[in-house]
Amino acid sequence: MNKTAANSRAGGRAGVSQTRKAQAIFLGALLLFAAMIGIIRYLKSQQEAERASAPPKMTSYVMDEAHLIDPGVRAQLNERLRALYRADGPQVVVATIAGVTKGSIAEDAIARARAWRIGHAGRNDGVLLLIAANERKARIEVGYGLEGVLTDAISRLIIQNRMERHLQARQWTQAAAAGVDGVLDVVGKTIVAPNAGRAHEDQDSLFWKIVVFAGKALLVLVFVSVMALFFVVLAMVALSILQSILLAIPGLGPRIKASPRWSWLARPLPVRPGGGGSSSSDSGSDWSSSSSSSSSSGDSGGGGDFGGGGSND
Repeated sequence: MNKTAANSRAGGRAGVSQTRKAQAIFLGALLLFAAMIGIIRYLKSQQEAERASAPPKMTSYVMDEAHLIDPGVRAQLNERLRALYRADGPQVVVATIAGVTKGSIAEDAIARARAWRIGHAGRNDGVLLLIAANERKARIEVGYGLEGVLTDAISRLIIQNRMERHLQARQWTQAAAAGVDGVLDVVGKTIVAPNAGRAHEDQDSLFWKIVVFAGKALLVLVFVSVMALFFVVLAMVALSILQSILLAIPGLGPRIKASPRWSWLARPLPVRPGGGGSSSSDSGSDWSSSSSSSSSSGDSGGGGDFGGGGSND
């Protein structure tokens, strides 16, 4: 009788230990699931932050975001650049920012040039002149169709020889006007052939499509794997708890082990630790350009493929 009672007490202690172990495993799986949800929320917040920091919609050929250029000169430059574009010339846009936001002025310039899709569709004849006030820097971003005309070296010379002194003196209006003069002296009469730079465009487009697809596929695979692991562990924990309770009941454990139908309940589970007593276990872009008084949908660009330029970095 004493031996039976001792066995029962040992079985009870083993059942309690197994239950605690199962609860710990369940808690670990729950934490893993919560961590995955946290990662997804973080990625979503990052995506929302990127959208919030996206360039504003282009409404003029002089996007004076930092309000650096004299209004009268800004209107003159806007009309001059609008006339060039409507005369089938390159699309040149001037922009100002208070300071660099994406690590370098080149990154800010390329982000705006592509978001605004500067240049004629199929020609890639866009040029963006960007001025960053805090850094006193300028950047000329050039579309693929004009790379052979407005080269990186020429772009740097325009900034150094025509804009640098104005940038250092914080004479933003003069810097913008001088930069536009320098750019138009080079590309003002250039007519780019259709499909210029198409090879670069196709290569870049294919590369980024592959990168984006691979990233999304990897994220989905990780999420599905974690979810599958979570539910498998959850099922094993539930079964382990049920097994521990049944085997801890005096007199019921031996019956389960002897039953041809229910003996599988007594088999060791991966989440069930080793125990003693009676338990059984093992170890184991659309856009429009306008002046201050009017806008026109006829100025919409279709370019936006850029790969070169110069700056005073």
